[in-house]
Amino acid sequence: MTTCVREGNFNFTYLDMANPSQLSKQSFAECVRLCVGEHPERTHLLIGFYDAAIFGDEYKCLCADEEAFEKAPKLSDQMCDRKCPFSNY
Repeated sequence: MTTCVREGNFNFTYLDMANPSQLSKQSFAECVRLCVGEHPERTHLLIGFYDAAIFGDEYKCLCADEEAFEKAPKLSDQMCDRKCPFSNY
């Protein structure tokens, strides 16, 4: 199941940010691999990707528990229309 949330209001007690240098590429599969391998206690993953021509792309892989984003504002699916690089998701 996917849910689109706005970054912010995260509870960082329940969140671990992946080190981008540990990812061989910016993909859904790599984020899953890293979260399962490095933070198996976390039950969710969050991916943030901004495709910004002027400032450059920004990719974030976050391993989380549901409590990390339960207070984050939910967005419509239309607001999350970017796919991860090297992924079909």
